[in-house]
Amino acid sequence: MPENKKRNRDYDKSPKGIAYRNQYTRDHYSRISVITSPDVAKQITDRAEAEGISKNQLINQAIMAYLEKETE
Repeated sequence: MPENKKRNRDYDKSPKGIAYRNQYTRDHYSRISVITSPDVAKQITDRAEAEGISKNQLINQAIMAYLEKETE
């Protein structure tokens, strides 16, 4: 997996910047909702914090690793 970097929160926090990021997200990404037990959610949170990445990054990396394994 790629080297993990600390999250950077130095982005434009103005209403215009927020609106831009929200629109970009709607145009370029899909949202998937997952329901899991509190124990699994805590494990995900703890692992993401330990690696210095977001839960979203952690879950996406796990999905990609699974999909790549499935195509071998």
